[in-house]
Amino acid sequence: MAQECRSPGCFKCGKKHHPSICESPQSSYQDTRIRESGTQKRQAEDTAPNKKPRDAQEAHKGKRQVEGSRQYPYQKRGAKVNEITNETSSEPDTEEYVGHIASKEKTKTVLLTGVAKIQGKKGSKNVRILFDTRSELSFIGSKLTQELQLPQIGEERLRINTFGSKKAEIETYPIVEADLFDGDERKYQVTLYASPKVTSRITRPRLEREDLRFIKEKGIRIAETGGLEAETPSILLGCDQLWSLVEGSKYILPSGMHLISTKFGFMLSGKIKRPQTNGPPNVMFTSEQELEQWDNYWKMDSSGIEEFHGPEREEKEQVNERVLRRFNDTIRKKKDGYYVRLPWKEQHEPLPDNKSIALARLHGIYNRYKDNPKVLDDYDKVFKDQLQKGILEEVSDQEDTDTIKHYLPHKPVFTPSKATTKMRIVFDASAHLAGKPSLNDVLYKGPLILPKLQGMMLRFRTGKIAIVSDVEKAFLQVRLHKADRDATRCIWLRDVNKPPEVNNLVTYRFTRVTFGLNASPFLLSATIRFHLESEQDTRLAKEIDTNLYVDNLFMSAETAEEGIQKYRNTKDKK
Repeated sequence: MAQECRSPGCFKCGKKHHPSICESPQSSYQDTRIRESGTQKRQAEDTAPNKKPRDAQEAHKGKRQVEGSRQYPYQKRGAKVNEITNETSSEPDTEEYVGHIASKEKTKTVLLTGVAKIQGKKGSKNVRILFDTRSELSFIGSKLTQELQLPQIGEERLRINTFGSKKAEIETYPIVEADLFDGDERKYQVTLYASPKVTSRITRPRLEREDLRFIKEKGIRIAETGGLEAETPSILLGCDQLWSLVEGSKYILPSGMHLISTKFGFMLSGKIKRPQTNGPPNVMFTSEQELEQWDNYWKMDSSGIEEFHGPEREEKEQVNERVLRRFNDTIRKKKDGYYVRLPWKEQHEPLPDNKSIALARLHGIYNRYKDNPKVLDDYDKVFKDQLQKGILEEVSDQEDTDTIKHYLPHKPVFTPSKATTKMRIVFDASAHLAGKPSLNDVLYKGPLILPKLQGMMLRFRTGKIAIVSDVEKAFLQVRLHKADRDATRCIWLRDVNKPPEVNNLVTYRFTRVTFGLNASPFLLSATIRFHLESEQDTRLAKEIDTNLYVDNLFMSAETAEEGIQKYRNTKDKK
């Protein structure tokens, strides 16, 4: 009976019984078996008829894995033993194999999935969604498409590479529209390709007790339904759709899993490790020389592009110190206020003038609002108001200067709920031509000069009377040095009732630091701090400095008289 058993037998001694009842000590039989089985298997494969050489197989296998574009949501690692033998090489002493033995860990990796409601002509149902960042497109199962009778809006021939496939398959896929709903019945419309199979079956891990306690204490809503331990996702959202549905916040559970915020609620993703002491060891062999070659390759590949050689935090601190030192050396106080320079990077690509982008944006604004003259009139009033206050100044478009010329595109932003500014103009310093830098790309952002928000809010709550204010048009209170003004040019209409033709265009440039530059918050905060350091009333200056968040001031007082005095002293300081 024992001879007819098909079980591989004990891996310790080789006899026909289970290794859990083996009384023989661990011997070298296992190591010999690993080496012999690997050698025999390889020799048998190499001598088989019509068999490709081993090197060709490995190269083909690696290529197939690189070309795979569809990702399986569940992976289980650490349960395989690599079988490797050290064969004789024609070049001795060129490679060294090092063995590493470690206890097996039961590791589960779960991709980002969750449950949401989908609705079609034939009703709705809750389905599992897989968020896959390795897929360029989004897919839905053909069976679900037919079940809900989702509307088809077209079809497209696609070349799809699935993981492990030898070649890409070209097929025609229907394109459908679907409505997804979150827990509050908010609708999100997505466009999907219908496919007979979306992905493989996945296993959802059971949350640990500590995880459930953490979720309950935080009041987190999970995009999951109970009772399902394994299922196949019906929808795969690729990079064309998922980033509009993924939000920024996340939590790390005690088990190591991540909770990622999405429009449908928090979804589980990440890796869970549960150490397992019993079981055979894993054996891994690596080539020391090969790793060294890869290290040298990556060093060569990244050479010449590093600005510094220290840790990233130290590099950033060095840059911020240099930017702040240059600011303090170049800021000038005059009768009408403070003048600052833009924090240009020392070495940067030539900055294009971006005039074509500014003109295209202006034509778009005119075409959009030419039938709504009130918007164009309000737009024009903002420009005329800033021109009258000296925030803008007119400049000849043909004026020849040695300074950098750059035109900022702009657009309107409407805030009807505000009592003072119903519409404001936002200038886009991040606009750029293809392959060329923007204005923000060639400027240092500068250090963040802000008090700690937690401490500021605690100090604000200690007093009996609250004092709250903000700096009116804060960014426009800091004047720009004349040498940098041509980098902040903009184009507008002389007559808003006429189209943006050549004879109806006017060029302005800023005399103040405009909101929209990445360096604007730094220039404002640094100017305020520079001003406060020169104040004689150091106590009030320090209180303002530690309680001013960008342009919002939060202070408190114990009595009404103290509050009124702080208000007057703050307003009267010049």
